[in-house]
Amino acid sequence: MPQPSLLHFLAARLDLPGLAALDPMMPEQRMLSERHPATRLRDLFWYPPDAPPVVARAAVSYLPSIQWLVARADPADADGLVLAVKGGTNAEPHNQNDIGTFMVHWRGESLLTDLGAGRYVRDYFDPVRRYTFLTNRSSGHNVPLVNGVEQGAGEAFAARDVRQLELPDGAGLALELSAAYPPEAGLHSLRRSVLLRAHPAPGRVELRDQVRFTKDGECASVLISFAEATVIARGLIALNGATGRLLLRYDAYLLTAAIERVPGVELKRSASRDVTRITLALRQPAPEAELYITVEPLQ
Repeated sequence: MPQPSLLHFLAARLDLPGLAALDPMMPEQRMLSERHPATRLRDLFWYPPDAPPVVARAAVSYLPSIQWLVARADPADADGLVLAVKGGTNAEPHNQNDIGTFMVHWRGESLLTDLGAGRYVRDYFDPVRRYTFLTNRSSGHNVPLVNGVEQGAGEAFAARDVRQLELPDGAGLALELSAAYPPEAGLHSLRRSVLLRAHPAPGRVELRDQVRFTKDGECASVLISFAEATVIARGLIALNGATGRLLLRYDAYLLTAAIERVPGVELKRSASRDVTRITLALRQPAPEAELYITVEPLQ
């Protein structure tokens, strides 16, 4: 990872403001500490805490080598609706079991989010115990839960048939997730598509999971947020962020909704935080089903 303060130093010295946009950390995260004191001293002198980020925004950015897609409803609007979706494998560096996860960003806040790294303790680096932490297991990500079974860890657990979606009014990613789950999930196929539609403004996100089982089975879409969630009507859940709100819309005749507040999840880059976990599950087992959920900004 490039050293943030050095990026800002070179951006000023070489008159290349785009270098500053590679800074992976926010100004409030830069602080002096006893760890790596020489680096922290450079931060003190080279890092401009009031410098606005220089970001070149595109409507769609796709990185096929790692199967990441980012789509923006309005690239000119820094507070607009943004979707990020990933494929990949469950053997990536610093791996989390998160194939098919996605994030929705609205008004400067990721309201459907990724928890990030957990607090580093001994068990966090144990190959077995690692996936008992909510931050690393698939039940702590925005991915399906199939017959109560989570995704497996390792290179064999991977996205298949990953395709970029390009429509006149939107973009997204479609991928086959069945290989991300062990055999006990009882999957014949699990096709997920996540799409950002830009029109009508300010846009909306469409999540579609098409699942076929080897025999009658159960499937749920898990959604993760730091924001509090409230049921506002049948088939409607609001995520109430600090700067904006999102509306989750689903078929209440097909799906049940459970909202869980998980207290004190320990994270690497912040103090412990409470996490909201929403589970939208099929009401009854079926040989196949389609779970369709939309995510829309509340003005």
